[in-house]
Amino acid sequence: MTEAMMNFAGHYPLYVLPAYGLSAATLLVLVIDSLLRARKWRRAAEHRDRLRTQSKEDGA
Repeated sequence: MTEAMMNFAGHYPLYVLPAYGLSAATLLVLVIDSLLRARKWRRAAEHRDRLRTQSKEDGA
């Protein structure tokens, strides 16, 4: 290990650095999942709005 890594992670860089990587990967997955769910929710809401608009136009 390089001296910079030893100073960064103390005496346990083989444990600390993978933990940071796993944390970053988990956060990335959560962000992507949230964005995909928001997109799905928005499409469903827009679809409901279109159906309501069409039903009002048909009834008027």
